[in-house]
Amino acid sequence: MDASALNDVFVPKVAGTIHLDEYFSEPTLDFFILFSSMSSVVGNAGQANYNAVSLFQAAVANKRRAKGLAASVMSLGMVADVGYIAQRGLSLMEKLKKVFYMPISEADAHLIFAEAVVASRPENANGTIEMVSGIQPFNYTSSTKARPPWFSNSRFSHFVREEEEAQESALGNLSSVHVKEQMDAAGSEEEATAALLAAFGARMESMLQMSAESLNVEAPLLDVGIDSLLAVEIRTWFLKEVHVDVPVLKTLSGDNARDICADAAKKYMSAKMQDGGSKSADGPAGLEVEASTASEQLSGTEASSVGTSSPEKEGSITTPSSVSEAGSDFKKLQQRKKVVRTEKLSFAQSRLWFLNQFSEDPTSYNSLYVYDVKGNIQILRLRRAVSAAATHHDALRTCFSTRPGNGEPVQSILKTPEDCLKHIKNPEEDSVQHEMEALRKHNWNLADGDVFRMVLVSHSPDDHTMLIGYHHIIMDGVSLHVFMRDLDVLYAGKSINKAMKQYLDLAMEERTAMENGLLDDKIDFWKREHSSPAETLSLLPFARVKSRPISESYANIESVRDVGRDFSERIKRASRGLSVTPSHFYLAGMQTLLHRLLGVEDICIGITDANRTPESSQVIGFFLNLLPIRFQIEKAEKFGDLVKKTSQRYYAAQASSGVPFDVILDKVNIARDMTHTPLFQVAMNYRQGNFSSIPLGGCSLTVKEGFDAKSPYDLAFSVTPTEDACYLQIVGRDDLYDQAATDLLLDMYVTLLDDAAKDTSKTLPECQLYDPRDVYRAIAIGRGEDIDFGWPDTLTERLDRIFSSHGDEVALKDMATALTYSQLAGKVAGLAAILSGKAQLGSRIAVLCDPTVDWVVAMLAILRAGAVYLPLDTKLPSERLAAILEASKPDLIICHALTRQRADDLSSNISIIDVSDNSDVKIVPNLEQPGSATFILFTSGSTGTPKGIELTSAGIINYAATKASKLHLDREVVLQQSSLGFDMSIAQAFNALTNGGTLVIVPQESRGDPVALTKIMVDEGVTFTLGTPTEYLMLIRHGGGGIERQSSWRHACTGGEAVNGHLRDTFRRLEQVPTVIVSD
Repeated sequence: MDASALNDVFVPKVAGTIHLDEYFSEPTLDFFILFSSMSSVVGNAGQANYNAVSLFQAAVANKRRAKGLAASVMSLGMVADVGYIAQRGLSLMEKLKKVFYMPISEADAHLIFAEAVVASRPENANGTIEMVSGIQPFNYTSSTKARPPWFSNSRFSHFVREEEEAQESALGNLSSVHVKEQMDAAGSEEEATAALLAAFGARMESMLQMSAESLNVEAPLLDVGIDSLLAVEIRTWFLKEVHVDVPVLKTLSGDNARDICADAAKKYMSAKMQDGGSKSADGPAGLEVEASTASEQLSGTEASSVGTSSPEKEGSITTPSSVSEAGSDFKKLQQRKKVVRTEKLSFAQSRLWFLNQFSEDPTSYNSLYVYDVKGNIQILRLRRAVSAAATHHDALRTCFSTRPGNGEPVQSILKTPEDCLKHIKNPEEDSVQHEMEALRKHNWNLADGDVFRMVLVSHSPDDHTMLIGYHHIIMDGVSLHVFMRDLDVLYAGKSINKAMKQYLDLAMEERTAMENGLLDDKIDFWKREHSSPAETLSLLPFARVKSRPISESYANIESVRDVGRDFSERIKRASRGLSVTPSHFYLAGMQTLLHRLLGVEDICIGITDANRTPESSQVIGFFLNLLPIRFQIEKAEKFGDLVKKTSQRYYAAQASSGVPFDVILDKVNIARDMTHTPLFQVAMNYRQGNFSSIPLGGCSLTVKEGFDAKSPYDLAFSVTPTEDACYLQIVGRDDLYDQAATDLLLDMYVTLLDDAAKDTSKTLPECQLYDPRDVYRAIAIGRGEDIDFGWPDTLTERLDRIFSSHGDEVALKDMATALTYSQLAGKVAGLAAILSGKAQLGSRIAVLCDPTVDWVVAMLAILRAGAVYLPLDTKLPSERLAAILEASKPDLIICHALTRQRADDLSSNISIIDVSDNSDVKIVPNLEQPGSATFILFTSGSTGTPKGIELTSAGIINYAATKASKLHLDREVVLQQSSLGFDMSIAQAFNALTNGGTLVIVPQESRGDPVALTKIMVDEGVTFTLGTPTEYLMLIRHGGGGIERQSSWRHACTGGEAVNGHLRDTFRRLEQVPTVIVSD
């Protein structure tokens, strides 16, 4: 192990532990818990650094307890249902099980933490400090070969138990055939439950490596470490052994083993009774299958239970109460439905199936479109047309289920379609709204072929509302367009082409092409594209949370705007000028918006792809695919260049389209995360085609509302151009963004597109994000009321008044020198005279001085000369100072005797003025320009490169005057302890000098030393301080108690960090300093 690997673990753990120990060195805590790991208890090869750090933490805990301080250590093993292991999946869990780590549930972890809190209490001086949990007890026989690494370690002897050789394992006695035979032979449901519970308990103990008969069948399965992956395994076991479907959500909802087995036994016995009291060992018969697919037996799919719907008006459909009741559904389906073909799901359908199975919201993939219909509709013709369309398109009479035994999802085509049209005559006032809500919240019974419904609400013979609802797994947006076109043809009594391929044909061709390597070249493109994936996109600054929460279901917030035909035409003209399509223009605008808000220069955006070929253009099905396209953005590039580059990137990706998105994820080996979607977190959908008006015989249909399947992405942008309008839509996850956020983002997007369309030669930073009128209003609101403090327009004028009225008072002092206001005025004028001869108005002058009176003289002289003050902190390394000089390019450098040599080293071509050579001058004109930029301060910048920020004298005047008015400042004694490169140093200076007070400058060697600072405050009678909350906490806690003797201290102003309750409580405890006021 090299030093780098060692320190990667040592630095955060050791340094963090030491810092926390020192910070909480007083007996103020109820508990202080250090997180260790089971690997430090049992040992783990290759992790000596981690184990050493864990033992160090234990030593620190013991040391704290010896001092009477709170401390304990918590060593956890394998938390199976949440966190890192749950995210990594079953493979890591199995690996840890092989070294005899015991699965721990989230509830167990909470309990262990509670025990650690109790163990941490200082009064438990002789109690246990370390809480260790998660070692799997080991039972073995003489023939056992695999043994844990700690088998021979006497420390773990109480976890080892020798057993006699068993003649046959419990699990072996309860094979699937025996379980079914026992259940068939059972005289009651209770006996069947007992047989199934015994077999299931043995299976659970095997899965979790528990000792025989140790499973508590009354405890929720979640409490023994069951996660979603194991829940799927449990579901597969029930399907294989007894042909009963146990939904994943039931296992994860907190049910115990007894309840689950009782429910499964009830289903099994019910199906047995319907079968005439006999049941073969092979389980229930499948759906009746025509042709040569008799082996394709189906089990029901999984869904959350819903109540049985009662028949409604004409055309209503009665469905089973739950798709998960697979055993009882088989007989019903067998009696009234015939299947003509069964195949695997397409890759696109598999993606939706998997997500739907694990979603807590069964309506996530519901789609609904609402149309206003004008004209007379003949309901019988419409019903025949809908039935003919469903007969023609297999996708509209598809049911979805899983194969018995292996649980593989499949789709089956029913021979005849259901009557899925519901007609409501003489509707109530809220009938349309009621039907909309019913379809949006409908739990589609996929196993029964309940996948599509149409509702026609007739308000009058010529005025109707049509609602079309469906599960997204059977069709996408293009398919809906195909359906509406065919419906019009069939309603007119015409026929449609019957020679086309069906969706299942194309799905199987896609799988064959994948298996035969026909897509390998395209897959290689995506591998190259994402060999090093883009970083996960940060949340926008106005998100409602700081980090993404874990969620298995989503609700959406959306903002929609019709930007009008004129706007759309401007985008089209600008696109033609760049030889690109409008979709590329909108996509470039999306990139620019994210770049401006987040600073991203490498971003992956998911682009919806219709995934259609001429062969599939007239087919109904779920073809929709996603293209994860990578875009690089340059800060200063022109918008038009970005659009052209976007077009090139899009066409390159389009050339390799046709690879299912989930295949891309698998081939690129992208890790999944429960908090966000893989590869990209923002998506774009550009809808083509005229959706505004649709014919139906002699009637006209106009889209009134549309509700797509819920979006799992952080943000999804949609553009829908129509003949007379253009709709822009942004959909966001409601756990990340609120309505105000998506409204604001849409406002910015529209403004940016409009501005860029007017001039595509603008650079990205020049593109407007905000409407100028909104900016003006915001500034007006933000300014508040104007207040006249009676101060002049420049700082120099204000100081001239102070110089004349407080001439004999002390203005500045360091540990070696004190200057009165008269003396300060002479020195400032003398240096300003020199600067006036060497610099011009607006020249940048750097000041390289240690913290003495000289830096204040230099700053005030620069202001009087009409130049710009640029401080250089002498504590910074020379490389950093050189970078600042290179970025700012000053005209002069002012130094003093202490820094002359360093100034010479830094500046080979910049003139240097030594303030030590200054002579006093009585009168020098004031050249400071009102409102001009008079200060430049440098920060690290987001990339570590120095970044300069300009400040105006008007801002400093406003700050100082407001402070003096609000706090009633007089001749304050102000402490100057902040870095000269920090804006607080300027504020400290002017809080003193503009009010006739005294500025006490702390020497370099005393800065950061709370004891020295406290002594200076007491000796000099400081009345006013300005610092960060961290500085104050350090001063009060570690100042040696001297701060309590500082009775003159009246104002403690803060900045740089948020003021929290901890700081206020600390000040409240300063009983000897009752007059101090804490303010921002």
